[in-house]
Amino acid sequence: MNTFINYLAKELDLEIIESSEPINFQSTYTTDDLGNIIELILRAPMFEDFIMKEFDVLLPLAEHLKKLSISSAEISKINSIGQFKKLEYLDLGANPISDFDAISELTNLTYLRLFGTNISSNTQFEFLHPLEKLEHLNLSSTEITSIKGLEKLKNLKKLNIGDTFIVHFEDIEIMPNLTVLDMRTSVLFDPDKLTSLNKFENLEVLNLNNTILDSIEALGNLTNLKTLSLDETYLDQISGLDKLKKLEILSLLENDIPEIEGLEGLTNLRYLNLSKNPISKIEGLEGLKNIEIIHLGYTEITTVEKEHFKGIAKDCIVNFGVGDAFKSIDKKLPSNITIAYEYREYGNYSCDTEEVDKFMDAAKARLIEDIKKQEMSSQQ
Repeated sequence: MNTFINYLAKELDLEIIESSEPINFQSTYTTDDLGNIIELILRAPMFEDFIMKEFDVLLPLAEHLKKLSISSAEISKINSIGQFKKLEYLDLGANPISDFDAISELTNLTYLRLFGTNISSNTQFEFLHPLEKLEHLNLSSTEITSIKGLEKLKNLKKLNIGDTFIVHFEDIEIMPNLTVLDMRTSVLFDPDKLTSLNKFENLEVLNLNNTILDSIEALGNLTNLKTLSLDETYLDQISGLDKLKKLEILSLLENDIPEIEGLEGLTNLRYLNLSKNPISKIEGLEGLKNIEIIHLGYTEITTVEKEHFKGIAKDCIVNFGVGDAFKSIDKKLPSNITIAYEYREYGNYSCDTEEVDKFMDAAKARLIEDIKKQEMSSQQ
């Protein structure tokens, strides 16, 4: 074991092992060819805590460290962090830090996670302005009330502001480079201010899960969207999305939607999740020629007929809940339609991804695995 790592492990009462891949609830480190530590992840074991009394204990690593992740370690001061000039990735999530000024010296940062810290939006994030390379910023589960000032980060592409105190975006300038916005659990966001999302005109991925929405018609102007996640948003209809010609993934899990409608223009849609909605009839799928996965589990649908899938050109898996096997299913379904009963698909797999192909491959693999198990079980 590296001499310094051995010292650090004793100082923090942690087991720290060498690994190039992250391991849940395990502290790890990585070295370069010369033996210099370039990555350090400090995690408490499951059901345990650890406290880092002084951030300065890490200063011997300052010259070479490129990635640092320390979550829930009760760190309150990071005055010396500016000495870690080579840092590209920094995660200080769930630490009671209030003063972030020293981070302004980390001009090589591309990723910064300040989830659950005591960050304030009152200074308009001035400490971030020198970070010209920053691409991914996570400010979720904080008490920020605005993102004014972040528009100065010209290379910022991904922003997570879920579970914050933000009500609208009317006070900011346009952020044309932002492609991913995660606002899940933004329960204070004003649904009447949804049009202010137009400030992010080039968004490709938008997550509004667990927010309160009256309508989604204002999202129709975000014509670059490829992934839209609207789970548990109290919606009772689908409307205004017909302009989203690039949309490939749409999740509307657990809403109050009684009818499948408003999907006619979504010709590039590949994934649709309508599970846990009070839908009683399969309809409105005619225009979805490229759809590959449809989730309709735990709805009020009782009949599945071949006419329901007219217009679907690709091989498509229609997935119902594990308790829906009693449904009346037409034995003469189109050859490209396969029925599945894969209960794990509902809500367990995040849809807010830029890597649509990778997401689809993984989702289909899980469904196909379940279909094979069903076939084997029926043959026994």
